[in-house]
Amino acid sequence: MKLFVLVFITVNWFVLSWCQPTTTKTSMQASMPATTQASMTSAAAAAAPATIDDAAKKCMAQENIDPQYSKDFESGKIKPESVSTSYKCFIHCVVEARGFMKNGQLLEENIVKAAENIKSVDEVRKIIGNCKIAKAQNPCEESFNKYMCIRSELK
Repeated sequence: MKLFVLVFITVNWFVLSWCQPTTTKTSMQASMPATTQASMTSAAAAAAPATIDDAAKKCMAQENIDPQYSKDFESGKIKPESVSTSYKCFIHCVVEARGFMKNGQLLEENIVKAAENIKSVDEVRKIIGNCKIAKAQNPCEESFNKYMCIRSELK
């Protein structure tokens, strides 16, 4: 259960901080759902939800994610290479909403605080260091890559 909580917290810290306004859309951004494109330009101004459940509910609604899809992914029924763009944007949304990421940067102190009962501070800092280099062409993909890195490091 602790691992699931940290994984869910990790999802939250990756997603929402990646929403930066852009004036030119990449081909990947052009293929994103309209709600994701809008959130990428306005999420920084939105108030962060009070709880993980609030963040997840808000982001699921925003990205039109079925809760069962998320459960299937977390259980391994859906493989990372098969994850939809909408789900990657859901991860992005949750991470930003929880304050684990801002402007593409992992917010180390917030992550350490969230994980303090699961791993030692040094272990968490090492994981962050290993995973902060994960990059991609758009915020949703990059958030998802960092999430997957941290998730694999926590096992």
